[in-house]
Amino acid sequence: MSSQPGNRTDIVARYEAAEAMLDGKVTPLVLNESVSPHWWADHDFWYERQRSDGVEYALVVDGIARSAFDHAAAADALSLATGGKVGQWELAVEDITSDEEAILVAENHRWRFSKGSVADLGPVEVSQPHILISPDKSQGLMVHDHDLYVCTLDSGEERRLTDDGEADFAWGKYPDSGLLAVVRQRNGLHFPPFGWSWSPDGAFIIGGRVDERHIEPYPFLESVPRDGGFRPKTYPIRQPLVGEENAIFTACAIEIATGRKIPIDLPVELQSVLTAIDPITWSIDGRRVFFVAALNESNEARLMAADVTAGTVRTLISERIDGFINLGSEMYAQPNVRILGGGTEAIWYSERTGFGHLYRYELATGTLLNPLTSGEWVVRDILKVDEEKGRIFFTAAGREGGDPYLRRVYRVDLDGADLTLLTPEVADHTLDGAPATMITRLFGTPFAPSMISPDGSVLIDTYSTVSSPSVSVLRSTEEGSIVRVLETADASTLLATGWRPPEPFVAKAADGKTDLHGVIYRPHHKSCRPAPVIDGIYGGPQMTVTPETFQQHGVR
Repeated sequence: MSSQPGNRTDIVARYEAAEAMLDGKVTPLVLNESVSPHWWADHDFWYERQRSDGVEYALVVDGIARSAFDHAAAADALSLATGGKVGQWELAVEDITSDEEAILVAENHRWRFSKGSVADLGPVEVSQPHILISPDKSQGLMVHDHDLYVCTLDSGEERRLTDDGEADFAWGKYPDSGLLAVVRQRNGLHFPPFGWSWSPDGAFIIGGRVDERHIEPYPFLESVPRDGGFRPKTYPIRQPLVGEENAIFTACAIEIATGRKIPIDLPVELQSVLTAIDPITWSIDGRRVFFVAALNESNEARLMAADVTAGTVRTLISERIDGFINLGSEMYAQPNVRILGGGTEAIWYSERTGFGHLYRYELATGTLLNPLTSGEWVVRDILKVDEEKGRIFFTAAGREGGDPYLRRVYRVDLDGADLTLLTPEVADHTLDGAPATMITRLFGTPFAPSMISPDGSVLIDTYSTVSSPSVSVLRSTEEGSIVRVLETADASTLLATGWRPPEPFVAKAADGKTDLHGVIYRPHHKSCRPAPVIDGIYGGPQMTVTPETFQQHGVR
């Protein structure tokens, strides 16, 4: 059949060419785009190194990298123990416990590899995503029929903590106003108790429940059911419309040993704003929890502390904000707020100057001690606070000129002195802050490892541009010098497909002054005919869709 423009064969070929460029297709074609460290000492770590035929595990000790253990010997020992055939680059490693020792997973069992042999450690524990595990992993919090229960994980024994939950006013229920409400109903998802957190010592939990009973159900229609049926389905959720009253949040703490409920005296203006208390951290004694609240109607952001033993709530910092309230540059990351000195000081994020910067406060009186950063540039993510050495590490953009979206890593003392650029390369240095706690719980995603070592002496920096593959290096946190190159991404397979990177451009905005940065994806389908231009923008304030890194090579 002819493949003249416009006929079916031509159209199918164009769609297939476009599909080949989607994220899920091209991402596996690039090896070692980043390094995810598993720290096991002050500044030593292990990580997975991708190969074309599997995975190798590398160990970095005092800046020197080598294979973490004898992969061939481990594969032979595991093959003998399981009666199967395991290749040396097909090993699944759970942990590397010491030099030449590793915990492996095979045949749904855990195995300890040491000195050329393996020992069976028993079955892999079954994941229980509906349970919120205590810090010491001895207890779990769960929901049954609208009420909270605590269970002992070893024995499975359960104890009821509440007895007055009901539909649309349930303990630990994911609120219908959440973005996953329809998805939860449609797929029968089970979440851990929404909005609840354990104290560090496991003695208390804090959270609450959301009263949605007064909100009329709103039906979401699925015209073409995914189960293949012909009759449309509806998913009713209690979602308030414009002008209607929001759901009402009631905060509460519970003492685990006694089951005693401690109502949290949350200010009335927050009860229709919050759906949970998401802790930034707890005090040293595990009795006060620090959290933030955004009151859009009154244009106010607050740092607050709740005492789980007394139920009292205190406002520590309050700031009026004109415009969109977000205590950080990244909406789905943890707020750029940190508690210091066990609760005596705080780092606070503010856009009061027109640019997002960090400020240090004394909390007893709410007094501003000093700004940590300033200028016509933006702090993106706090990476680590080293209280012992009195300094903080963070990413920022716009300070060095050029593309204002490229991130770089900086260090500054807690008194605002000695601001130091640690990553000078003109590229995006892809070090993300920690995701919001609630996001990790709902989606079951593990907390991303810190890219800065526990002792704060080195950092792992992965940098790239849209056209240059990423390089991952180990850097000193003193002056940013490179200790060693860990990995350089291998994009040869991707490039062999004919893939072309997007082309950056800069254009003036309507005011004739402001630079707008974007990229052009040229058609991969070979044709001499004109191609339509798609203006890919996103109107939300919480994300930028223009790619800045090589990792964003696919089309979404």
